[in-house]
Amino acid sequence: MAASLYTVMLYDIRTQKIFAKIPKAELSYEYEMDDAGSASISVPMKAKKLDGTRLTPYDLFPCRTGVAIQRGSELVWGGLIWQYQVDLSTQLISIDAGGYLSYYKYRHTNVKGNKFKNKETIDIVKWFILETNSGSTAGNGINTNISGLKPVGTLKTKTWNPFEYESLDSVIIDMADEIASYDPNTLKYGGGFFFYFEPYFIDSDRIGHRMSNTESRHPLFNGITLRQSVNCEFSNISVDGNSMANVAYVVGAGNGEPSITPHAELKNTIFSQEIPYMNTVVSATGDKNPASLRWRARSALAYGSIPITLPTADTFPNMFSPLQFKPGMLVKVTTDDGFLSLTNAEYVVTKVSVSMGTDGSDRLSIDMIQSALFTEVPEEDEEDVNG
Repeated sequence: MAASLYTVMLYDIRTQKIFAKIPKAELSYEYEMDDAGSASISVPMKAKKLDGTRLTPYDLFPCRTGVAIQRGSELVWGGLIWQYQVDLSTQLISIDAGGYLSYYKYRHTNVKGNKFKNKETIDIVKWFILETNSGSTAGNGINTNISGLKPVGTLKTKTWNPFEYESLDSVIIDMADEIASYDPNTLKYGGGFFFYFEPYFIDSDRIGHRMSNTESRHPLFNGITLRQSVNCEFSNISVDGNSMANVAYVVGAGNGEPSITPHAELKNTIFSQEIPYMNTVVSATGDKNPASLRWRARSALAYGSIPITLPTADTFPNMFSPLQFKPGMLVKVTTDDGFLSLTNAEYVVTKVSVSMGTDGSDRLSIDMIQSALFTEVPEEDEEDVNG
């Protein structure tokens, strides 16, 4: 095998100390919008640690052992081991890891509930991360660095009821996807954001990880055009209408009684002239604000306003660093397919899967959706369902 771009590092998630660096490991990994992402890594049972001894079950203990993948000089993926299998015939250990967000699936809102009134969106996220990692009642987390989190300029009122136990990964994902404001000066909608958990070197011996976010849910162009037969191949392009909707119902936090459960109902009047009514129902856990629920309905109508076109691009070997295609980034697409004939069409990255070839090179498989799905339905195109 030719020299590999990759090295796999194992470290203690609490002390952040690296104890193994394994070159030429067989691996694949992926990033996904509003998801933890995952990695599959195969290492020899006889792999050595930095102290010269062999790996032991203690070194692969789920949730305690962190994994970081280095490509050249860059750390491109990080997370925690959740399970592994030992194949005695091949003498290989197959490791399944989840990105750092996967840890927050196992932490939850407070038993007494949580309530925030008119608080900056990202400050709510920060509070949960800090409380989980070093709070007086929670604590003992995975040392997530929040220095990359920046305000999005939107205040939110959020409530999680006692004993609701909403998982914190769901809290973060839900808030990231929630558009809750409109700036008449910039004509832009805000409140939502894209977020990332990424590993970094604290020093030569330790690895940390940082959570960061964008300032809005509006994709930014990464400067790259994916072009058929030039830098990639489009293996398939599908068109899916199953997510279309021209009527949106949003159910907020409550006790289930129709008379007091907050909700919003909106209709896309323009799209309703093209297709029969199609409903979508959104559950807004932790949200009782009528204005916020209406924004959620508008976001749902925006997402359902057109069939989703889903091109998948497979890049040529070693053509790009995967860090150039973070989920939420906007790229341009030219397919030259003779049917859809996309030319400099704007698409948003939703998932990136990276696989390593037998020659040590890597290829990216990039899933995308139209950027138009991130544009709000204009107010003049909507009305109350019963209006």
